[in-house]
Amino acid sequence: MDRELGGGNSVLPDQSLAIEARARIPAGDTFLVSVGDPQAGWSELAVPDAIDTYMRYFLLPRRQSDDARWILCLACDPGEHAGATVVWESEGGQAILRRPG
Repeated sequence: MDRELGGGNSVLPDQSLAIEARARIPAGDTFLVSVGDPQAGWSELAVPDAIDTYMRYFLLPRRQSDDARWILCLACDPGEHAGATVVWESEGGQAILRRPG
């Protein structure tokens, strides 16, 4: 799996988010990346633009959208995403949220 994640090893705070997202988000669905403040232990490369770009390609054919049903939350405030519920959460403050619909 490490080879499959490649560059994500330095960009993502925890690679389990990428693996869980690919397993849970249907191939035809959309997602949004929501990144909060950097946390202790995050690489200096773990910045919103890099995470967003990496996930865009890693999760193909899924597409990004501002009104996506699925939200990849990296130290974000889940309350900012009205109606979304947590479907997966890591010990490191990452989560996958899903909006109804």
